[in-house]
Amino acid sequence: MSRTSRRLAGIALFLVSASLAATEIEHTLALGGELLWFDYREFDENDVLLDKETSPLPGFVANWQLKSPRWFLAAETEIAPGIVDYDGQTQTGTPTRTDTRTLLFDVRLFGGYRFGPATRYRHRLYAGVGYHYWYRDILPGTASDGTSVAGLLETYQWAYLLFGTRLTLWQNPAHALQLDARYRWMLAGTMGVDFKGYGGYDNTTVALATEDGWRLGLAWTWSLQPDRTLSVEPYLSAWNLGRSDLAAVTRNGAPTGVTILEPRSKTRNIGVRALYRLRF
Repeated sequence: MSRTSRRLAGIALFLVSASLAATEIEHTLALGGELLWFDYREFDENDVLLDKETSPLPGFVANWQLKSPRWFLAAETEIAPGIVDYDGQTQTGTPTRTDTRTLLFDVRLFGGYRFGPATRYRHRLYAGVGYHYWYRDILPGTASDGTSVAGLLETYQWAYLLFGTRLTLWQNPAHALQLDARYRWMLAGTMGVDFKGYGGYDNTTVALATEDGWRLGLAWTWSLQPDRTLSVEPYLSAWNLGRSDLAAVTRNGAPTGVTILEPRSKTRNIGVRALYRLRF
């Protein structure tokens, strides 16, 4: 075989190998919605409930994945806007109720290893990073004694690490049932406070105490066509925040002697999501 022939054969072999490798790479895009029951509660240093916010929230979900027989990379985002019920108290302990304009936003990038039998829905181990944002606009209201209560705007945001597994409990050619469990560790976070003109106070930022969270979901997937699936996943999701350090409040940049802090809190959301996925 001549040198030119060997070179052409080598090029052909490379192209065939690249083509075969490309067939092992799968892209998917999923879009859908979710409905969650939002439940947020704050506690004082004696674990006495200070306030809570509860209400159903609709949401939107998008997920993109790139996977080979053994490895995968995924990006996912969730956004849930709405109005929730605020049930709390004034600084003097007088009960008060109002509404809170709420926006939850979460985005994450993660990847990992697929293992188990060479079937369509393999088990997974994964890790990644994420970013969480919560817009919390507590509207003005009236306390139980008839006094007016000023509103308050708080914006929470933090980065986090996540570690998880997705186990296939059962599957056949058309259906699959998978358990998804993940742990989330907060890296750093802040809470911005806008007093909305109350007391002439300047906006303030509080450093959040580093804590953790978790999520547990059970996903049922139905193969509609060879390249299309529908999944429904009920889930439980939690975030825990510790009591922050005190932060000084200023007025026109001058100290006021007033301090604020973020109480210990916990968020427990129960939801269900539905995703329509296309495979390319």
